Amino acid sequence: MDISTIAQDVLELIAAAHGAVSVDLAAAERQIRVQLEQIGRAALQRHLDSHGNLGYQGSSRDCSCGNRQRFMGHRPRELQSMVGPVRLWRAYYHCASCRRGCCPYDLAAGLGAMALSPGLAKMACDLAVDLPFGKASAKLASLTGRRLSASSIERVAKQAGEVARELEEREARKILAHEPVSCAKATAGRLYVSVDGVMGPMRKAWEEIKLAECYWRDASGALHRRYVARTEKIDGFVPHAVATAARCGLEGCRECVLLADGSLWIWDRIAPAIDPDVKILDWYHAKEHLWSAGNIVFGQGTLACKTWVESLKEHLWHGRLDAVTNELAALHKTLRSPGKRQAVAELLTYLSNHRDELAYDRFRAQGLDIGSGLIESACKSVVQLRLKLPGARWKPDHAQQILSLRVCHLNGDWNDFWNSRPLAA
Repeated sequence: MDISTIAQDVLELIAAAHGAVSVDLAAAERQIRVQLEQIGRAALQRHLDSHGNLGYQGSSRDCSCGNRQRFMGHRPRELQSMVGPVRLWRAYYHCASCRRGCCPYDLAAGLGAMALSPGLAKMACDLAVDLPFGKASAKLASLTGRRLSASSIERVAKQAGEVARELEEREARKILAHEPVSCAKATAGRLYVSVDGVMGPMRKAWEEIKLAECYWRDASGALHRRYVARTEKIDGFVPHAVATAARCGLEGCRECVLLADGSLWIWDRIAPAIDPDVKILDWYHAKEHLWSAGNIVFGQGTLACKTWVESLKEHLWHGRLDAVTNELAALHKTLRSPGKRQAVAELLTYLSNHRDELAYDRFRAQGLDIGSGLIESACKSVVQLRLKLPGARWKPDHAQQILSLRVCHLNGDWNDFWNSRPLAA
């Protein structure tokens, strides 16, 4: 039977049940979709019923406790699937020693604790990585006709997110144990590592979420990006940043560039761990420090402030750092206000501490990026768009689960992740 014949049968089924299919395109789509879902649900149920020994492995099987589990018969399970509710019967085994039972088919099929098929669970999580759980529930119903509550989507997203989190932590543990990470990408060119922090709304208070982004351009100039976002303190974050860089080919790249703002934890902890070939202080943050000092010394919005800042910017842009520091030192001697003196002294210290990272003339001549705009946008797209919602307050563990799941999606690992049957892990 060919597709045309099957299509005609579908139209006749609709006509017999509801009358002729409407000539209105939108109405016809709805009618045919409903019928196809019913056919799909019946086909899936018949397929499952035709396999009467789902998960059967003989009269007994090994138990994790070292003893044997006995076959106790078949047990039913109701599931919501992508085409509607179905029931399956699968073999159930029980161990008299440890008093634990299991259904091997559930593990093999990737079924978790919730009554969701793997396909529907993946679809729900696909929405939850981008949307609040309530909106994800409404969007799922609108797009597919499948109805899951916001709390159900939250539970399955957190379950999958916990597995994604553990995968990240497994890679970080390899770094701590000096073991090679898995699935390293061979990037023979220039690899950028950019790191930043963004505040997230946790239950007790706003806390910093640390984010690392690795990016590179292939031979055709196409941009590739990979992220990791973690809620823990710097000690826990460092191996995650290194593991992410390693997965992007840190060991095999021609040149590694660390590009970041002036946060001390980046330069004191991340830089030594990654050991980049080049370190660059973000040009825009350097300019912000000039403006901050200028506003205090000369007054915000004044012509004197603008003239002073533009002169120092010109020196920095062309690599004349000594000219900047000499001018600051001379200005400091003329000031009597403690606040103004402190502002200039702090700027002078800031620039002196980052002397090697301020060679913008040399960086530009080498074709290097000097602005961390990509990591700034990543803070918004990876963290803020999902976590920073009106009225949202997250437990750190729950925030990490959603962040890990979102990063898995953004990094392009989504299909491989779900092919590993994470809910059965």
